[in-house]
Amino acid sequence: MNMDFEVVARLLAPTVSALLSGIIKRALDARASLTEHIGHVSTFELNDDIKTKVFTHSLFLKNRGRKTVENVRVVHNVLPQNIFIHPPVEYFTNARTNEIIIPRLVPKESITISYLYYPPLTCGHVHLHVKSDVGFAKSLEVVEIVRPSRIFNWMFLALCFIGASYLIYWIIKLVGYLANL
Repeated sequence: MNMDFEVVARLLAPTVSALLSGIIKRALDARASLTEHIGHVSTFELNDDIKTKVFTHSLFLKNRGRKTVENVRVVHNVLPQNIFIHPPVEYFTNARTNEIIIPRLVPKESITISYLYYPPLTCGHVHLHVKSDVGFAKSLEVVEIVRPSRIFNWMFLALCFIGASYLIYWIIKLVGYLANL
């Protein structure tokens, strides 16, 4: 029985490319993914008699994955006394190890840790790294960009799908050609 590989290729290519893209997306999103970045660093001079300087910075944490991140540890060289976490989450500090410990961050949850401290302490002296049960947080360098429009995103995805389908079509045709040799 001869199979018409042209028909098979035309039918299978879009189906296989849709299934593969879905499987790849699910596999990449199905894990916990903790990221961190410094939001701002500021210095304030108070309007008092001695012109006291105050330093502040914020650390943003986000679980970008689909699984809960357990035991998030924000490790510091020096843990300032004045910290504020928003939105409020359960946490505790360990003064002996200079850590803020957050028991869990659910999927897509993000928090901001704001620090307030006085000289000679600076931002570089405060924060070291962030780690959890899944490993170290990925440190992001945030750059302001303009998001593409929704129509552009849909057009881009459609063209990627068409390209993947075309590639799979020719792979199936090649397999059919090699099978007939």
